[in-house]
Amino acid sequence: MSDRLFRRYRLAIRLFAVLGVGLVLFVVADRVIAPSGRVSVTTDLVSPVPFLGAAMPAERLAKPETDAYGRSTVRLLSEPVYLDLTPPGDFDKVDLAVTYENSGQPEFRLGALTSALDQAFDLRPAENRFLDTLNWPRLESGRLVLYQRERRYASLDEFFRQPPPREKVATLGTATAIPFRLAGYVAGQDRRRLDINLRGAHRLLTYVRDETLDFAFTVQDMNRLAGADPVIVSVWREEGERPDRAVAEQPLARAVLDDDGNSLDDQKSSGLRMVAVTALGLPEGAYVVEFTAPDDVFVREIATPQRRARSISATSSATARRRAPSRCMPPAGKWSSGPAIRKGRRPSASAAPP
Repeated sequence: MSDRLFRRYRLAIRLFAVLGVGLVLFVVADRVIAPSGRVSVTTDLVSPVPFLGAAMPAERLAKPETDAYGRSTVRLLSEPVYLDLTPPGDFDKVDLAVTYENSGQPEFRLGALTSALDQAFDLRPAENRFLDTLNWPRLESGRLVLYQRERRYASLDEFFRQPPPREKVATLGTATAIPFRLAGYVAGQDRRRLDINLRGAHRLLTYVRDETLDFAFTVQDMNRLAGADPVIVSVWREEGERPDRAVAEQPLARAVLDDDGNSLDDQKSSGLRMVAVTALGLPEGAYVVEFTAPDDVFVREIATPQRRARSISATSSATARRRAPSRCMPPAGKWSSGPAIRKGRRPSASAAPP
């Protein structure tokens, strides 16, 4: 082989090598830098993928199975299950599509973390079997659906022009131009103290009219789990009172109680300590008091002048994202003060009885 031909072969090999390296760098840059402004991530909850962490806690997922089409599937044994998305930069929005099979759960929700401090999530209904099978006349406009026990309105515009009394309307997953109001409600005058045992994070629903929202929690850190145990209490507008759910909601008030100084899991309980939150000048309506704490923090007493307040959920499972899920403990109890603000289960969208 002549030197000239050899040089040509060598140049061709170098050229292909450069092109190969360039192609690899382009693929990596497209995935990491996303010059197109879009990133697509797909997961079957089995194989690792870029930018998306493994589903947590692992104990809430069954072992992977293969369906009739050769696809990997995973059964969810309990809820909630978390996925951490870490995109390569800032993006304006996230579009989420999920393929799943529901074998009997009444409701399936998806959502995103809205406050890392409060471990608060904005959950939206993806499937609600009660509403999906409800044999009521329905009206739709965009993402809003109106269910009527008996047909009274011909359009959603007519519903909003001449709405029924607010106590006859149930809402879920949407704000409404008809805010909830308690007829005949009078602000409380006396501060009540309730001895109670609540474990971990909880969410309380309360009502305010011409009064200061005021809650004081007496807490005790049992130090059963390793790590700091701060307590955060935040006040939020109730879901139906929010004018625009597309805008990130900010707490109306917040109080933070630092860790007791013992971050060990030595089961040496701290003394009783108090964290209080107040919000002045709130307009009439329903509000959520979010009590965020690890599962080894107990509420021993709640003091409040509010006449209407009740525990609407125990959210202790959220701490499983940061603590060992096998040690995540169930709530110790539930608390209710006064008659329920809303009786019965609230369906998704809106329901307007005649």
